[in-house]
Amino acid sequence: MKRMLDKLAACGIQPTPQRIAVAEFVLNTANHPTADEVWMNVRDRCPTLSRATVYNTLNLFAEKGLLKTQPLKEASWSSTRTSRRTTTSSMKKPARCLTSPGTP
Repeated sequence: MKRMLDKLAACGIQPTPQRIAVAEFVLNTANHPTADEVWMNVRDRCPTLSRATVYNTLNLFAEKGLLKTQPLKEASWSSTRTSRRTTTSSMKKPARCLTSPGTP
């Protein structure tokens, strides 16, 4: 959990229990989940988590460079998949947002 808190802080994201739960799921899955898939998987851990919170959190993560989006049809999270950024070539935010603390 400390690693996730550090990763969020490095990107300028204020950690909340909901953001931590969403981050732990999306950053530790090999899949590219939609917002609804994130919500369905995280709500057991965080029962008060709303779909709106998931959408807002994913938008924030994308804005801060922690995730990238992959539009499927239209520009909504219900038809957008998320994935961890694995390259720095098209990043808008500094690479430090995507690395572990202490990693150059």
